[in-house]
Amino acid sequence: MLELVQPYTREDVFRLVDVEALKRAKRIQHLREDAFLRDCILDSWAYLDGPDGRCRRAILPQRWAFTTASLCARTVPPVHGARSIVSVTYYDANNDPVVVDPVNYWLEDVYGTRSLLFRTDWSFPRLYARHDAVRVVFDAGWPSALEVPRVFRRALLLLAAHYYDNREQTFSDNRVSVVSRSIEYGLDKLLEKHVVPLDYTGGVHAVSRRTHVLV
Repeated sequence: MLELVQPYTREDVFRLVDVEALKRAKRIQHLREDAFLRDCILDSWAYLDGPDGRCRRAILPQRWAFTTASLCARTVPPVHGARSIVSVTYYDANNDPVVVDPVNYWLEDVYGTRSLLFRTDWSFPRLYARHDAVRVVFDAGWPSALEVPRVFRRALLLLAAHYYDNREQTFSDNRVSVVSRSIEYGLDKLLEKHVVPLDYTGGVHAVSRRTHVLV
């Protein structure tokens, strides 16, 4: 099972593109729609970020956890963009939780994929028979909003401006298909180097409990 423990914050999103930046892009000089502009920015970022987003990866800093029934010498976190392992906990044969000493594991690129590895001389414990016998908590995304590549800022600005201009699902003429596909192609071109392939799979078959609730 995959769980979002700590989502990105509104403040991080607005460090990428704030209301004033969007107003400059749209040549808006009044204050009447500031609340709507904020919603456009937040909704656009929710569309881009996370394993369910356009890029299928963590971008802004966020914390995730996943559970699995077994320990493996190499485990790929189910969210692309893993940056560090916070903790590894397992239930021993007596069904008591045990925290693994961090000296016994690390995160490393293996064949181009971030992987959780364990020391070869570490004795793998006998686990209690339960589907969540192991819980791994990890941080993902760039370390801070200031370190996120500029291309994501451009993509966020493009999509937020689109949401501002097109507030309804349909139009009274046939422009809607042209507008929609233009935005999709533009985003794909901007983000093509950062989109995770569809065949990416982590170390567990996870069911996402992700939400777009921001703190």
